[in-house]
Amino acid sequence: MSDQSTVADNEPAVVASAEPAVDQAVEIPEGWAELHWKQVVALAKKIAGNIEITFEDAKRIISDELVTREATGSDDGLVAMTKNGDTLRMNPATVDAHKRAGWALA
Repeated sequence: MSDQSTVADNEPAVVASAEPAVDQAVEIPEGWAELHWKQVVALAKKIAGNIEITFEDAKRIISDELVTREATGSDDGLVAMTKNGDTLRMNPATVDAHKRAGWALA
């Protein structure tokens, strides 16, 4: 029997992630809300990952990202969140999960 495999069969598969890398900051221009709707959607996809979103979703994603960036408040890149009088600094990638658990931006 001969080996019918090709080089491509032996190469590792490259899997594209829907989530952007945490350390990649996407630049959000000052007047992003005045951009063409396709540009707003493209910008939101850079932030949230290459997912199917509407124009309304895109505006919410960008607005939420700006709020998260404002809440960071320091050079450590963490986001201040509060719950029941406690304040903790969270990794930005975990903010949505913490919001679902009752935490709010501080």
